[in-house]
Amino acid sequence: MNNRFLLSLVVGLTSLLLHVSAFSQNYVVMVAAYNQRMPLSHFKGLKVAEDFAYGQIYKYYLTGYADKASADKAAQEAIALGFKDSRVENIAEKNAQCCHGYTPPAPMVDELRKIRHIFFDFDKSNLTSASVAQLNLLAKILRQNPTYNVDLRAYTDAKGDENYNIALAKRRRDAAINYLVKKGISKSRVDGEFYGESQPIAKNEVNGKDSPEGRKFNRRVEIFVKDGSNILNLVEDINVPTTLKE
Repeated sequence: MNNRFLLSLVVGLTSLLLHVSAFSQNYVVMVAAYNQRMPLSHFKGLKVAEDFAYGQIYKYYLTGYADKASADKAAQEAIALGFKDSRVENIAEKNAQCCHGYTPPAPMVDELRKIRHIFFDFDKSNLTSASVAQLNLLAKILRQNPTYNVDLRAYTDAKGDENYNIALAKRRRDAAINYLVKKGISKSRVDGEFYGESQPIAKNEVNGKDSPEGRKFNRRVEIFVKDGSNILNLVEDINVPTTLKE
């Protein structure tokens, strides 16, 4: 078996796999259509694919649904986020309507990665370079979406006096708020609370001994981006190791 034949075989198999993958779904959900291209951030955390129809209309879809029930659920979730024209479309029907067969829309590039919650060094309220990067990303999203607002919730680890930790959490919250305001975000769009050591997400101690690895997860400001009363899926979950979970 020569190299040219092997290359031809690989190319053929790859093409076949792509074809099968494209049509393994039975339903898609059309979320919205516009006469101009929209950024991924417009879709409030929905992972949409883009289709440029008739050379003038951009259509946005949720894809990959094997059954109508799961597609219906996705459509209702999109409607709840404000995309009131969301509807389920049957790929077999779309295939029959198109003389060249149905071509699945292309997944959009995630030009805005998800925000991460921010963390602090022990007994500090100054922002780290990593925290500044996340707040810059948050400010960018807020500027692009004037209906969005943000809720910041500040915490500490369990080292030190409880009252001191409440005050420390407040300083951490204020540091995040002040930075966003400095970046041009109206203070009316930024809210926040501070809880001190009262709501740990990781163990401050393991087997009666201090756990620096656990405590670092508790020294945090959690970020919640909202559109009205809806919390948007724009922030990564904090991944606490199972052995450290509170």
